Amino acid sequence: MKNAINKTRVGLIALVYSFFTLQSAVADDTEVFFGGPAVTASGKPNILFVFDTSGSMSRSQTFTVDDNGTPVSVTQSRIGILQDVMSEIMSQQTGVNMGLSRFSVPGGPILYPVTDPDEAADPIILRSISTEADDAVQVGTRVYLNDDYLNPGVAGDIIGLRFQNVSVPQGALVTSANLIFSTDVDSIDMAEYLIYAEVVPNAAPFEETVKNLSTRVAGTSLYWNAEPWDAEPILTSEDPPTSFESPDISGVLQPVFDQKGVDLNDANGWCGGNDLAVSMTNASPG
Repeated sequence: MKNAINKTRVGLIALVYSFFTLQSAVADDTEVFFGGPAVTASGKPNILFVFDTSGSMSRSQTFTVDDNGTPVSVTQSRIGILQDVMSEIMSQQTGVNMGLSRFSVPGGPILYPVTDPDEAADPIILRSISTEADDAVQVGTRVYLNDDYLNPGVAGDIIGLRFQNVSVPQGALVTSANLIFSTDVDSIDMAEYLIYAEVVPNAAPFEETVKNLSTRVAGTSLYWNAEPWDAEPILTSEDPPTSFESPDISGVLQPVFDQKGVDLNDANGWCGGNDLAVSMTNASPG
């Protein structure tokens, strides 16, 4: 594989997701309040869920029977129960406007204004590589952070890309996602890659340690046959580099955003604003 990507211009991820934000809310008791006119001009009731934030929500609850009376032994945090209940409410209710608020003394903030949950949110996120150490190449077992080009030269070599502060909420459905690259050099031949995402709640920085990228490669992958490209000449600082993008990698990323913690202090779940690592393994023959 002989394609090289200029490192100083690489690294943009574009994600589109569908979500109504619930995970940021915590509660002790849930109450329903109608603020202002209970029904809008459109005829939809306004429902504001008010959550009493309390440390007790980190405690666990053990169930000995399920909803059908079948004996079980299940332990779940109170915040986990709340999230499940709110998800069920959101999936079943139609024709109402909903919002989220947190109770405190005196008063409490509105976490999500009353709105139609079926309306599209602002679901487009663009994140670029923000530091020199957030892209890397592993050649054999050795990792390089300071090369000018991301160039996995032979089969098995790996490019690593780390995107900081990816504000996709936990549980959001990613409807499309692409890696966008820029280059100032021509490719010599087509390239073949396997694209992976590191399925961890918060991707650690890359390090120049043995196999630091390959140890992150696991799970769902996407095959990408990258066609050859001709880079437009860059004659002045105003000339844009040649850009190209990967196929849709939403299926690779979804398991990352689906990770869910069991309580308020659990770092084992994805949280919007965490860091995301994606790798591209050279899968070209020979």
